[in-house]
Amino acid sequence: MSTRRDLLKTAAAAVALPAARAQHQHPEVVQIAKPYVPKVLKPDQIEWVAKLVDLIIPRSDTPGASDAGVPIYIDRVLSRDAGRKARFLDGMARLDSAAKKKFGAPFTSLDSAQQTELLTAISTEKSALGRFFNLAKDLTIDGYYTSKPGLTVELDWHANTFLSEFKGCTHPEHQG
Repeated sequence: MSTRRDLLKTAAAAVALPAARAQHQHPEVVQIAKPYVPKVLKPDQIEWVAKLVDLIIPRSDTPGASDAGVPIYIDRVLSRDAGRKARFLDGMARLDSAAKKKFGAPFTSLDSAQQTELLTAISTEKSALGRFFNLAKDLTIDGYYTSKPGLTVELDWHANTFLSEFKGCTHPEHQG
């Protein structure tokens, strides 16, 4: 037995349904991933950054920083902040100059032991070069731990995973 209220609900739904369906239609376009085109860094600078970030977070039993796409992350960050871009590019040039002064070759031409020695020496400096290295470390950490490999492989985070049971804190002092 229909009531006036049921009739009004049905009429309202009949009017709203076409509009609601139109709002929820998705185009059937398939997006094919294109190779990344750097916005700030040149391809050789992307490789330079890859060597630097892999010294900060090297590949081990987990992916390294360049495996996680950190050089691309850094390029994207630099494209959105002119001040950071200028500091980063200046720092790259300063690190190459320091490498040439100490070892007679640019940073990327050094072996990993020489690169590590140079970075260790500047890591505590309060100079522009030391600030650059701190910026590079911060960007590397941010890029790595917000990437899929950083989150899922390194941190073992799997987002909204269904738990059939949550036992809560297991520390004895928190029970009761």
